[in-house]
Amino acid sequence: MPNVNISSTGISSIIDLGGNPALEWIPDAHVAIEQLQIGNIEVIICASTTKNSQIMLSIYSANDGTWLGTDYQGFSSPYQLVNLTRTAENGIAILGVTAVAGRFNRICMFKLSEENLARIMGN
Repeated sequence: MPNVNISSTGISSIIDLGGNPALEWIPDAHVAIEQLQIGNIEVIICASTTKNSQIMLSIYSANDGTWLGTDYQGFSSPYQLVNLTRTAENGIAILGVTAVAGRFNRICMFKLSEENLARIMGN
């Protein structure tokens, strides 16, 4: 629920949160978040694992929480997100795990440049 305001001084339950849950994500999915500037737009990138065993990136405006774009990584083998980090070139690197042929566990990495991220946002 990316557009929910959470009080930093109070105690509340997640049951009380409004908004729309990320229905594509697996239940209790690990989520990685990174904030960076793409062109002249400050963005927040949220990544997690989908129910279809892909890694999903959602990009939001850091200013007002507006959704700017979504992208999926991985397709023929099951993929699971491990972490997300900013690269020196102002892109992102996504670390994950996959099972080749459904049984040979391997690490995987997807690297997206600032230009790739701008295309996802439609710029």
